[in-house]
Amino acid sequence: MSKKMLVKKDLERISEAVKNAEKNTSGEIAIALINESDDYAKYELFFAFIMGFIYLVILLFFSSEIETAIQSSFWSYTSNYLVMFYGFSIFIVISIFYFIANISQIDRLIVPKKIMQEKVKNRATRYFMESGVYKTRDRTGILIFISILEKRIELIADSGINAKIEQSK
Repeated sequence: MSKKMLVKKDLERISEAVKNAEKNTSGEIAIALINESDDYAKYELFFAFIMGFIYLVILLFFSSEIETAIQSSFWSYTSNYLVMFYGFSIFIVISIFYFIANISQIDRLIVPKKIMQEKVKNRATRYFMESGVYKTRDRTGILIFISILEKRIELIADSGINAKIEQSK
């Protein structure tokens, strides 16, 4: 997993830019940089189960060959061996695909974009309230929220800033 992280030099440049921006405005700017806004585990697990089901369907096409191979491997063969093989191999496939789904690039493919946008917006709003950015003297707090996994930036301004700026989408 290679994530392009901000190096110390980049963080210093951002900090300097924030200080310069604060000189020209009454706004108090805070920056939040997080790796991901949600863990998305249910989407990763759903993906892994779907891949396990596809694996099971493929196994069913080769069931007679698999049973013959298992019969030749054991002296006292019972049908339980085939069931154990299916169960264990499906468990292994689901586990492998669950770990694969935890790779950032794969996460971005399997989690719907709309869900990611919503999670980032919710996390940014929660961070805005929990961190106290809204508690500035003139209600001029500004949060620049950066979520690396989702590759999204949310900008939240308090009511004092919103009153001074024309709102448009």
